[in-house]
Amino acid sequence: MTKNPSRRLSPREQTHLARFSYPQDKWNQIGEQPVEYVTGKAEFFGHVFTVDKNVLIPRVETEELVDLVLTTIREKKLSKSKIKLADVGCGSGAIGLSLGFVLTKLKPDFEFYLSDYSSEAAAVAQKNGENLLDQNDLTKFHFLTSDLLNDYPRKKFDVIVANLPYIPSERVDHLDSSVKDFEPHLALKGGPEGLSLIYRLLDRVDGYLADDGDVFLEIDHTHSLLDFSQYRKDWQMELFKDEFGQNRFICLFKRK
Repeated sequence: MTKNPSRRLSPREQTHLARFSYPQDKWNQIGEQPVEYVTGKAEFFGHVFTVDKNVLIPRVETEELVDLVLTTIREKKLSKSKIKLADVGCGSGAIGLSLGFVLTKLKPDFEFYLSDYSSEAAAVAQKNGENLLDQNDLTKFHFLTSDLLNDYPRKKFDVIVANLPYIPSERVDHLDSSVKDFEPHLALKGGPEGLSLIYRLLDRVDGYLADDGDVFLEIDHTHSLLDFSQYRKDWQMELFKDEFGQNRFICLFKRK
């Protein structure tokens, strides 16, 4: 599976391997394996994250989710004495830590929880935090293993962001080999419609959200606001497309 000498590496992949000093005489031995797993490094939002087989490789589209959250924080949250945030299903920690980098410059007082169902993934996120943050900033971050919000402290968060598994499970086996054969299926399969974990989170999130709190979700391109109609009574919702024109993010906030 991993040996495919006929694979032609893209210029981006070649640049990545060269940047992280992977020996060029071994380039033809990596087969369909993503170059990020080969080097153990992935670039996201201007930072380099450690990745391994326990976490998804962060996608460039997800950088837009970080921008959406930051826009909301700048517009609505900076006046708060302390901002509480959670990244549920954090994987490598790319979303939460990228937000955290900006918050360390914008806001002196905040608290950030990053969690994953997989203890191995949560450990990768914590390692990235330790590698990328200085000691003073690191004290504002908490890394935990949790099935969604089950093991969270009873806090009222101002922002909850979640990039949960959202691909309909039966479609995973039809993804590119570089994805289905190497990336963790636990982080890909979202149930029959790709919404099982997202619905579970939304059914419980209200008890963990401040009155003016916001929830940000990454979704599959096949999802739309119609898939969230059962929440319209209690939530206002806005759908955002990614740079490729695909449905990709939903922001929810409580109705007054």
